[in-house]
This record gives sequence, C-alpha cells and structure tokens, in this order.
Amino acid sequence: MLEAWDVTDPKNPKLLGRYTGPAQTNDKGESMPTGFGDMVLNASRTRLYVNYEYRQANFRADLPAGFMIFDVSGGTPVLLQQQDWPLPYYREEPLSLALSPDGAVLAVSYWTLGVRLYRVTNDHVVPLGLVATTGEARDVYVDNTGLLHIFAVDSTQIMNPQTGDMVNVIPHPGHGVEGG
Repeated sequence: MLEAWDVTDPKNPKLLGRYTGPAQTNDKGESMPTGFGDMVLNASRTRLYVNYEYRQANFRADLPAGFMIFDVSGGTPVLLQQQDWPLPYYREEPLSLALSPDGAVLAVSYWTLGVRLYRVTNDHVVPLGLVATTGEARDVYVDNTGLLHIFAVDSTQIMNPQTGDMVNVIPHPGHGVEGG
C-alpha cells in the first residue's frame, strides 16, 4: 500500500489518500500482493516513481516487476503508468531508482542485472537500454549535472546517461569480483 500524508504539523499528521496495488496469482494459485520498494519524487513534486514486485513474506513471485508512475499533485496517489517486464532470475529484482535533475531520464538498478535507463516525457516512458555494471548494482544516484552514479559491490561507476559514455570507474578494494 502507498499512502500520502500531510506532515505540515508533525504532531498531527493527516492521511491524504492511499493506493493499494493489485495482487497477482503465482503458478501455485497463491495471491501475491504488490510490494513497493524505492521511491523518487520529481523536482516539481507532482510525480512519484516507485519500483515494485509481487511478494509474500520473503518469497518473491516468478512474476513481472518494474516501476509505477503516480500523480501526487492531489491528495490521493493516482497511478498514471506501470512499466513491467519478466524477471529472468530471482536476484534481478529492481532495487533503487534515480531521476535526472531535469526529470527526463529515470534509472532503475537491479541486484545482478545492471541499470535500465528510460526517457520520461509527459508521463510517457521510452526504454533507452541496459547499462551493464561490474558487481551488483545496488543503488543509483543522478547528480545535479545529470551524471549517473552506480554503486555496485566492486566499484562505483559514473556515466553520462544522455550519451551512454562511462566517465569513470572507481574500484572498491577488498570486495573480490562478485557479479563482475
């Protein structure tokens, strides 16, 4: 469940609205609720990007996962778009999101897969491709110049998502070669 709260008065927070994602049925006929993960808000605070997957306790279903875009300009989160894809391996679920300062590029990191990039224009999403990473892409960050920082197990990689050029790779000593 995704909730929006007014915390102007921290002593008296007010629930503005909520969104409950749909459940899916796995191959065993079990209901798997939507599990929300990392979130990022655009600069104008009108769009919320949230990654998701279907889970029950610690078990992730063999179902598609991805991200959703919500209009949060009003009190209740309104789903505008859902971008999902099948996960070929259980450790390739989406972990974190980052949005470029201009709101035009969304980066989604994956446990072992890398980072998928998307162009976002007026709530329309166009896949830009996959950036392979060394190690596990645990987190992503887009700085104020628009460079993408990928925090993996073995290194931090800095790339220009507009051109796809790798700007720098900073190895993390002592981590071995896990995933890369």
